Amino acid sequence: MKNNIPVRSLGRYALFAAATSLLASAVQAQTLGDNLAITGPSAGADGSGFNDTKLVRDGNVGTATQASGTSNQRVSVKWGSAVTFNTVILREAGSKVTSWSLVDNDTGTVWATGTGIGAERVVNLGTRSTKKINLIVNATSAPAMAEFEVYNASGTASSAPASSAAPSSVAASSTPASSAPSSQTIVYQAESGSLSQAAVESNHSGFTGSGFVNFDNLLGSSAQWTVNQASAGTATITFRYANGTTSNRAMSISVNGTVINSSLAFNGTGAWATWAEQSMTTQLNAGSNVIRAVSTTSDGGPNLDQLSVTGGTVVVNSSSSQSSVAPSSVPASSVAPSSVPASSVAPSSSSVANTSSSASSNNGAIRPAKMEGFAAHAGVTGGAGGSVVTVSTGTELNAALCGRSTMSEPIVIRVNGTINHGNTTAQGCNTQADVIEIKAMSNISILGVGTNALFDEMGIHVRDASNIIIQNVHIRNVKKSGSPTSNGGDAIGLETNVDRVWIDHNWLEASGGEKDGYDSLLDMKAGVTNVTVSYNLYNDSSRAGLIGSSDSDNKNTNITFHHNWYKNIEQRTPLIRHALVHMYNNYWSNDSIDHMFHAINSRMNAKALVESNYFYNVNNPLLASDDSDVAGCWQTNNDNTVLPYIYYSRTVGNGALVIPEVVSGQLQSTCSVSVPYAVQMDAAANVPAIVMANAGVGKISP
Repeated sequence: MKNNIPVRSLGRYALFAAATSLLASAVQAQTLGDNLAITGPSAGADGSGFNDTKLVRDGNVGTATQASGTSNQRVSVKWGSAVTFNTVILREAGSKVTSWSLVDNDTGTVWATGTGIGAERVVNLGTRSTKKINLIVNATSAPAMAEFEVYNASGTASSAPASSAAPSSVAASSTPASSAPSSQTIVYQAESGSLSQAAVESNHSGFTGSGFVNFDNLLGSSAQWTVNQASAGTATITFRYANGTTSNRAMSISVNGTVINSSLAFNGTGAWATWAEQSMTTQLNAGSNVIRAVSTTSDGGPNLDQLSVTGGTVVVNSSSSQSSVAPSSVPASSVAPSSVPASSVAPSSSSVANTSSSASSNNGAIRPAKMEGFAAHAGVTGGAGGSVVTVSTGTELNAALCGRSTMSEPIVIRVNGTINHGNTTAQGCNTQADVIEIKAMSNISILGVGTNALFDEMGIHVRDASNIIIQNVHIRNVKKSGSPTSNGGDAIGLETNVDRVWIDHNWLEASGGEKDGYDSLLDMKAGVTNVTVSYNLYNDSSRAGLIGSSDSDNKNTNITFHHNWYKNIEQRTPLIRHALVHMYNNYWSNDSIDHMFHAINSRMNAKALVESNYFYNVNNPLLASDDSDVAGCWQTNNDNTVLPYIYYSRTVGNGALVIPEVVSGQLQSTCSVSVPYAVQMDAAANVPAIVMANAGVGKISP
């Protein structure tokens, strides 16, 4: 219902003007300009859990939109076209919000998180542009939001105190109006970090957040956090800790992978409820910085309550906050707690053999092509060392395949043109006119030149072949019905005794689903092994692909998917039967959460290792559907981000054999899965920026 707050003698716009005047005293030398939530192009609001959402953009702090619940309540402001801004001001009617996050609806990127809103919370985001911002809140009881203001401010905020009260606890990724950005102290609750061999507990008094971190009594137990800095410089890092023993529980402290202090002392404090501080100084980079604390003795570390950073200007989007909730039809055990911070560096899975959890710091930078996963483990080389041929038609491509002295002679075929039905004819050696057929061949690389390699309505089929690389090509609109048809409607099909394949940096798309004549973008069936699928853009299609065409197709295994972008894909990302599959650092993004049928579907004895992926607007992100009589299983590493909330339209007995339990906002494992190699793994929070910058064609020069 509408929540009307008494306004006494101030009128609607007079009250808003008064509030703005108070804010002006807090942001000396900063001009806010127009509230874009009101004046932006086709401005509007919507939400989930909040009623009458237009009240957050009516310019009146005396009215508010009321939430119906306490967990993961969303209210959003939106526009008809993207707007540019740098500052958000949140005004709560009351002080019930315990945690919040600001999320870019277009990409799923978490821009800022914090604890408490109250009368006013000013969030300085840096320059941003989007068509919609989501505010997701958790609260002690149903909260009410009065205003959600958006500005493209000029000037800088000062240290002058604000007249309106801001919550006393400064969140990691927000700036209350009273803080001083020139020398800020930003507090991170220890439990918000990525923990390994440690647990969050609350059985000793005196902690400041929801609990404290209790490290296992083991050498190597650890916690790590990400701190974002506006500029490089010296900062002081302070740990608030308790040590109820008389021994020094020293920890090794590293910043961005470099050990700064190999044995920072955490001496006894006299009791576990007696808290002390230990500080050190270090250089922090502009942008993201990873701070890691690792125990150096078999006693483990002290109990850690919080980490604070003083010095320089700290900016938003440090430890991302996941907001996760299941619909009412999902059992209570599947509902996540109110707010769980996402890990800033991907934690390793202890039962995963040789899987590295090192994080990369080059978010959004173009990366060189690098083979990882099962293809690298099996030694894929493609046509390396062979002759290099450039082609511009399908006929020329087929001729290059057939022109070798043997069907195993290495060859690199560079595609610089559009391959279509009009310029493709068979040239012998199993080649065809309606598909690029790589059959009974080996040691081949098909590489696109720049962004010029387009396979238009023409699929690539690999059969009885080995050591194949397909890289930097665009394949679109391959049909199995209608006209013209090619490859059974698959952009790429791997089928029957196919081994050692790398499919990298391609753009695969189809303008619809099966009813429109299309099948999958990448299918594997009847004996496909040792494949890596990396940095591909799957775009605006129904089916991404399957591994195993039926419940009896049990000869496919050892498949790695990493850093792929599933953009507006409805299902099969992937569908897995029987195979061992490693899914890490992939990014799913959909325009709406009900667009998707399911993401990772591990069916019929499949085993999936699911690590540090990012799901945005995804329905049924990980499950074993009841389309098979036997479920598959999975292992996760507690660093899979699912935003804006975890949603399952399928439940056990209603479309699913198994869905994962959700604990602390993370999809839980149902079995143990390992892979025989190490990889360079990024933190889930960094995946959208990395994948969007690198997936698809034209990003590398093969």
